[in-house]
Amino acid sequence: MSSAASEAPSSPTPTPPTSAPPVSAAESEAAVRHLWATFDSGAFSAAANLFTPTASYVDTLYGKPFAGIDAITGHLAAMESAFPSQFRFILDDVAPGGACAGARWHLETPGGRAVPFSRGASMYSLVREGGDVRFQEAWDFPEPTFKAAGATLLLLRGVSALVGRFPGLLK
Repeated sequence: MSSAASEAPSSPTPTPPTSAPPVSAAESEAAVRHLWATFDSGAFSAAANLFTPTASYVDTLYGKPFAGIDAITGHLAAMESAFPSQFRFILDDVAPGGACAGARWHLETPGGRAVPFSRGASMYSLVREGGDVRFQEAWDFPEPTFKAAGATLLLLRGVSALVGRFPGLLK
């Protein structure tokens, strides 16, 4: 018997499912710039279509994340009604990184002056959905209006002492 006759017929190798190409740095930068241009236009609620249906938006001024597109849309609509239309959002820097990106921003008056306590930074997780790049997660870190660094360090020192004395507190 020949060796060719003893071999099992080969079946075609299954083709792996095609996956969407990764989000490029250029695409993440474009998405972040589009988001902030939308905010700057005053049409915050229009930015909702830049998020996935299951996205999460964490604004550290609030106690919990805005989870899902309905919660995000509601938050953006509230921002739209609260922000003075004459103020402008200025995007200072974008740090594109493909599926992750960051930004630094501030608000300005019509005369081009920075609004006190209006600086912030944001981090984003982006995904490709149906050919479009969308935000899956957004984190905003606005500048605090109350500068509590000294008090925060004092509080941290006290918590550290308590945990050192009672290690079970963290369990």
